[in-house]
Amino acid sequence: MFGDRAPEGAGEGAPVRSGAGALRPTALRAMLAQLAPYDIALATPRAVRDAVYHHFAPVLARGAVETLAMRRPAQSARMYGPRWQRLSFIAGATALMLALLLAPSETVRGVTLLLGVVFVPVIGLRAVAAYGLMRQTEDTAPQSRVPDADLPTYTILAPLFREAHMLPSLVHALRQLDWPAAKLDIKLILEATDRETVAAARALSLPGNVEIVVVPVSARAPNRRR
Repeated sequence: MFGDRAPEGAGEGAPVRSGAGALRPTALRAMLAQLAPYDIALATPRAVRDAVYHHFAPVLARGAVETLAMRRPAQSARMYGPRWQRLSFIAGATALMLALLLAPSETVRGVTLLLGVVFVPVIGLRAVAAYGLMRQTEDTAPQSRVPDADLPTYTILAPLFREAHMLPSLVHALRQLDWPAAKLDIKLILEATDRETVAAARALSLPGNVEIVVVPVSARAPNRRR
C-alpha cells in the first residue's frame, strides 16, 4: 500500500494532495516519514488519528465544506433551487401580499383554515398514539429481547461548542444507553478553536467506543459569533 517513496522536499505541515484534494497512500507515507526517522513506530489509535487530523487539517476542512456541493450539487444548500421553484415562491409571496392588501380578513381566515388542514391530522395521530399507550396494561406479555449480535450498529454524533460543563453529564448519559457498547460508535464533535471543551474532553476517562473528533479551522466555513 505504501510502496512509493515520499515526495522529495515535502515541508513540515504541508499536506500532499491529489486531484481535488483527495488523500493518496503516498501522502500518508510522506506524513509518517516526517513524524519519525523510523519506518515502523508504535502508537495508540488516538495518536495516529490526531497526527492524521493535524497534518491534513486544511484538506479535511475543505472537503467537509465543499465535497457535497461538488459531488451532489442538487442536494447542497449552497446551490440555489431550480428556476421554477424560485419563480413559484416569488409568485406565491406576491399573491399573498396582494390578498392581504385587498382582503385582509378573508386572507387571514383562509390561511388559518389551510394551516388547520395541515396540523389537525398530526394532532389526531398523536392523540391516537397516546390513547393506544394508555390502553396497554402492566400484565401485557413483554416482547422477547433481540440478541445483541442481531442488533444494528449506530453512530452517535454529539457536537459541542463551549460546553465543557456539559461533558460529564453527557458522557454519563451515553453510558446509560440500553444498547451494546460494541454496537455504538460515539463521536464527540469539537471545534479546534474551542480549546476549553477539547481539554475537558481529553481529561475525561472516556469509554472505548467514544472518540473525540476535533474539527479543524476552515477559512471557508461560516464563522461563529464569539
